[in-house]
Amino acid sequence: MPYYRRKRRRAQIWSVLKPWVLGALGLAALAGLWWGLTQIGPRDVSPDETVDERQLAADETDALRREVERLRGDLVTASGTQEINLLEEAVAKQREIVAAGRGEQSEIRRLNELETQLETARAIQLNEQIEQLMARADSTDANRDSVAVQAAWAEALRLQREVNRSGAAAGQKNFVREERFEKQLQELQTQPLAAEIDGAMAVAREALEAQNWADALAALTTARELQLRLNNEFSRSRFASLRRLDEIERELESLDAATVAIEVDELESAGDAALEAGEFETAVLAYEEARQTQLRINRDFSRSRFLSSPRVEQLEVKRQTASSAPRLAGVREEMETIDRLLLRREVGLAEEKIKVASEQLEDVFEQLPKSEVLDADMRLKLSFLAAQTGRLRQIQDTVYDQLRPLPGVSERRLLGSEFPQELYLQVMRVNPSRNAGRAFPVDSVNWLEAMECCERLSWILARPVRLPTVDEFRVAVGDASTQAIPATGGSASQAMATVDAGPAGFFDLLGNLDEWLQPTAEVEAGMAIVGGGSFRDDESVIRSVPIRLISRAERARHVGFRVMVEFND
Repeated sequence: MPYYRRKRRRAQIWSVLKPWVLGALGLAALAGLWWGLTQIGPRDVSPDETVDERQLAADETDALRREVERLRGDLVTASGTQEINLLEEAVAKQREIVAAGRGEQSEIRRLNELETQLETARAIQLNEQIEQLMARADSTDANRDSVAVQAAWAEALRLQREVNRSGAAAGQKNFVREERFEKQLQELQTQPLAAEIDGAMAVAREALEAQNWADALAALTTARELQLRLNNEFSRSRFASLRRLDEIERELESLDAATVAIEVDELESAGDAALEAGEFETAVLAYEEARQTQLRINRDFSRSRFLSSPRVEQLEVKRQTASSAPRLAGVREEMETIDRLLLRREVGLAEEKIKVASEQLEDVFEQLPKSEVLDADMRLKLSFLAAQTGRLRQIQDTVYDQLRPLPGVSERRLLGSEFPQELYLQVMRVNPSRNAGRAFPVDSVNWLEAMECCERLSWILARPVRLPTVDEFRVAVGDASTQAIPATGGSASQAMATVDAGPAGFFDLLGNLDEWLQPTAEVEAGMAIVGGGSFRDDESVIRSVPIRLISRAERARHVGFRVMVEFND
């Protein structure tokens, strides 16, 4: 039979047998599975065998309990190592009882108690060793044997940590002492590092003083690396310090800024020299460049010891001083011209120059307010004269018309009458008089106001103006018996020049108003002199030419003044 026919024949036979073969294999598999399941799980044990096993386990547990109780009894008289050994044995046997799985909760609690007792006994022994190590460390000279001291503190720290992390009773633990040991150990370990840092900083300071920048850089770099290590590895040591690290880094920045700071010093010195030589423009440029350089230090080296906002301010003050000096000098020259014109009574020309000079001076004060050579007195004088523009000629004419030479001293001229209210109003812009009237002298002015009026009048006349002295007043009075005296006993002053003038041409030197005079050196502070008497005095008193002391601040209706002008030219 050919091959293909045989192959087809076998396929036909297998198609008939295949269902029967697969079914038989499935039945065999199910039978095997059932048999396996029957072999799993508990088997029947005879009652006699179970009772015997349980009895044996109970007997063993009872024996262990008796042994633990015996050991606990022995602990009453035991101590030290013997106590630890007994507790270790008792703990081991109690663990067997609990591990057998037949122990009750009371057995577990007993195990915990024994373990705590064991840990406490061990902790007591370790604490004794710690005390010995502490005594040894304290008695050892750290300078001579630092290694031994460190070893003692390290071992004490290790033992203290073991106690604190054990299950011993809380009374045996000491976390404060553990922290103290850590600090003490770090202290010993960091002392050499701290000494190295101090040495490096000393070298750096010497190098900086000598401007030896390379050595200073090397020393500061070493100090910084050591301080970083100390801060990172021994953060609890008293030598760990972010502030010290910041100080070192500031010095490093200072080193970078040192050459720039030297440039600031050189520029400032150049400005000082130029200012002294009168080279104001050169001084201004030098100071401004120095200021800008200092600003660069402040911006780029903000942690440097050369950082200085006050230095910037100081340089700005110098710059403004140098810048204002020539301008102020020009104003002073104008002021001298103004004084000469006022002295010659060329008021029109003077007023033109006053306006220009006042504007120039105000510009200086506004643009250069930090200058050290600003003249506040000159500003006050110019401002006053500028405000009086248009009245200067009238004031001068009024004063000059009323001046009379002092007998025997022609260069000193005294106002012929008491100071008029109208003139006081023109000069001071106020009238404090309580007995007001154009024909009346000013009253109710204190000594300070009288002095201020003299000063302002001196600016207008360009001559010294002051209060008369006692001697000058007496010279002006002359023979008091020949002087005409205004009416007395009234409640207010009289109009000026209501009675005849004295021989020297002065009105009302005696009576009407007491007049402020120049105090002498003997007059106590805060007091001033008035002379001549007033409407409140009797005629007999007035003719004695009374001289009295009153407070400079007193502003009374019976007190006025007159002025003395010096013609030294």
